Amino acid sequence: ACAQPEVLEDHVWAYLDVVAKVQDGPPPVIAVRTAALEALSLLACKKQSAGHDGRMWCAIENAELSAVSAVAFADLRAGYVSRALSVLRCNATLAVFFPGFGPDAARAAWEQGYCLGSRGMLRELHRILPAAATLPASLAPLADFVEASAPEIAPAVSRGDLGGLLLGEGGAMRGWAGQELRHGFKVVDVDESRPTFDDVRPFLVGFRTEPARRECLFRFLDFLGSPTLTRHATASRYRSAFSNTVSSLDIGLAGAPSPALGADTSTYHGADFLTAGPKLSGGGCLRCKDRCGILALSIIHGLMGWPKELVLHEALLETLRLYFAFARSLWLRGDQPAARAVLWKLCCAKAAAGGCDARIAIGWWHLECFHAGERLSPGMPPRAFRILCALAAGSFDHEDITSDAAGQDVSMQSLQAIAKLQKLLPGQSGKDAGSFRYLLSSYHATLVGLCSLVVRSSPRRALELFLREFEKHAGQYHAELGGSSTTSLLQGNPAAEQARCWELACAMFTNMLSISPGVPPRMVLEMVQAGLRIHSQSPWLLRALAAAHLCRGTLAALRRDIDHVLGLHSWSSSLALQDCSVGALCVALEAELACGARCSYERVVRLCERAAQMNAACSAFTGSAAWVLCHAMLAWKAKATSQRSPVALAEARQERWRVAVRAVAGHPLDKVLRVLQLAACEARGDSADVGGGGGQNEEEILDLVAQIEACQIPLCSDPLEAIA
Repeated sequence: ACAQPEVLEDHVWAYLDVVAKVQDGPPPVIAVRTAALEALSLLACKKQSAGHDGRMWCAIENAELSAVSAVAFADLRAGYVSRALSVLRCNATLAVFFPGFGPDAARAAWEQGYCLGSRGMLRELHRILPAAATLPASLAPLADFVEASAPEIAPAVSRGDLGGLLLGEGGAMRGWAGQELRHGFKVVDVDESRPTFDDVRPFLVGFRTEPARRECLFRFLDFLGSPTLTRHATASRYRSAFSNTVSSLDIGLAGAPSPALGADTSTYHGADFLTAGPKLSGGGCLRCKDRCGILALSIIHGLMGWPKELVLHEALLETLRLYFAFARSLWLRGDQPAARAVLWKLCCAKAAAGGCDARIAIGWWHLECFHAGERLSPGMPPRAFRILCALAAGSFDHEDITSDAAGQDVSMQSLQAIAKLQKLLPGQSGKDAGSFRYLLSSYHATLVGLCSLVVRSSPRRALELFLREFEKHAGQYHAELGGSSTTSLLQGNPAAEQARCWELACAMFTNMLSISPGVPPRMVLEMVQAGLRIHSQSPWLLRALAAAHLCRGTLAALRRDIDHVLGLHSWSSSLALQDCSVGALCVALEAELACGARCSYERVVRLCERAAQMNAACSAFTGSAAWVLCHAMLAWKAKATSQRSPVALAEARQERWRVAVRAVAGHPLDKVLRVLQLAACEARGDSADVGGGGGQNEEEILDLVAQIEACQIPLCSDPLEAIA
């Protein structure tokens, strides 16, 4: 493989994947770490013989990053949160502060408690290396502010998670499993619990190429929750592993709407499903102490080496909760007046400079339309309409925006705003969104605002206008993306950012169509299908697709379309060539639960099982999320059938045990699946009691606990105390 640089990274992932699945041998996490050391040693030898071949050097260092990332994923899946972060953090420290030096260059700073993102790291760096680069003068006040600020308090764990579902089932072992899932990834103090330098030294790589050094920093920022993951192709090995490993356990199923428990589907409005909380792409983040502070300082430190790196500047804005991110967080916490004040000031500041920021204005408009509480009437709320008129006029007057008075004739205002936005649209930039996941570019934002005004008088004309612009610009980006499954550090992919903007624009306009009076569901489906051409597994667009079908009551068509989009309609032999993202699978499951009395629990289990057979789920690093969702669905099925015959309940619990065995066999290093297997074992014992077949199988539980100990998976509490 070393003779073929373009496939070197894939071979490293494949090798470590095979090692992680070996049943007989050392514990899986130890096996992965040992295999990664062997791969790093081989790659280091190959790097020495590469000479001055820059292409080969980039490919080798890309493969070395894959080996280091796989070690972090394995540690995290096994429950070693601090160790996983330390491997990435120490490598990023070496890449940012000690370029061109060997791994031991970071020893002194690490042993003194200083590293990337640490308070006081810059002073320690200049003590060790007096000639080191200094922080840009423009960022010095910001760095001083972050270092002087108090550490962030991590939010509490949500009560509507899989752990809560297990706690509600009853049973000592299931109660322990629920608590373990809630506290297994608790808030970690990464500064106090980090390992020694000698523990992380074997996995340190002195990256020399600029792309590898930047990527090393970005991967540490990914784990902290920075919105930098979109630089990778959706089907890349790293992004798939990240989405499955770092995604939150709060899967949104234990808190599903009441119709999922058997209400009449006709009483459930599909638009409520649409706005119940669309899942944006990007994965989750680790729960570590002072996460925002570490992330902000890490980005500031990274800007010392790459002061013009646009991605770092954009990540810094979101990390510090500035601008729109800050206002949006206020809004979603319920403090809408304060959020409106921040958004109004932002719009006024840009208007005073000679124009309005369409990105901020449309973001504010979307919050007013879909996150302002219960809608009293269909269509665009009055305040949202006034925001679009102010955007078109280029003047955000406080009274005009906040007043509930109708003002002049609404139809005349709408016509004037449409004419002005049509003139503004051609001159807007389509490349100024900066990968900010909540905002559109100026061009896409203006287009959404224009079409949303037109839809008030002519929905068909608005749809045709949007699709005409979509066909004109979006096709080239879709062709450039090409669905590549590998990530290249040799060149960027600007088409991915354009595709993200088009996906978000399609989702926002679809939302507008769904709440507008007089718009038939057929027109909404036409818009959704156009958007799915850009991103076939967009959770937001899939949610809109499900809402349109739920409004019409066409449940058979809903299931057919979702199966087709996710590729679940294929033959079992061809599933290995497909890919199903975690977010898309969650929407498919929640859509089925929303079918009310016609919900098929057999289907939701089958969806999870077929997703687990796909290519991304066949890897030891990327498949656990589908199995966790399958556990959740089976637990939900048991809850729904608990009032029926005991035989049906026993069959559901037996099926859950079979799934647990298959999941652990494919992912032996995953702590969550091991814990869920203990819960399934106890549930299986309860079904045996119902059928008169025996007790709780305590000996089998003891064997499973012994396997967890043999795999060196740390637990927060002793499971044997639950059955004592």
